[in-house]
Amino acid sequence: MPKNKNKKIPAPNLPEISSFVPNQPLKTLRDDVNHNKLMPHLSFHHFDESSECISDWTSSEAKQLFAKLRQLSQTTWQEILSSGGLGYKEIQNSGSLSRQWPARLSTDCTMSEIRISQKSRIFGVRRERAFYLVWLDRNHEILPENKQRR
Repeated sequence: MPKNKNKKIPAPNLPEISSFVPNQPLKTLRDDVNHNKLMPHLSFHHFDESSECISDWTSSEAKQLFAKLRQLSQTTWQEILSSGGLGYKEIQNSGSLSRQWPARLSTDCTMSEIRISQKSRIFGVRRERAFYLVWLDRNHEILPENKQRR
């Protein structure tokens, strides 16, 4: 057994937290930026809390969900839009959704679906580089395959 078993390792010298906070607001994305060349930013700002909860998913389903979210976060929007294998689709007819359009979302938004597995999906809206997650759909009930899409 090593002699230094109980020897404490000193904490590293880290800068104070205040030095990480910028003095000015972060720059917003400009209109001349091609957002398709950027990787998505996932936001729960518009998540419908009355919808399905991740705790309803099995452990393996949750792992698939987070694996897909990780994959998407490491891929540009251009790659997501051009790859059928990533399962991103815009929904043409929001009237075909089995859920009510969230009141806090503008009706000029286009709802999109992302395939997580053969039966599970997530739904949200894209604005610039951000994907705002709105609903989880564990059993593919919000928009069955035979409904219209864009």
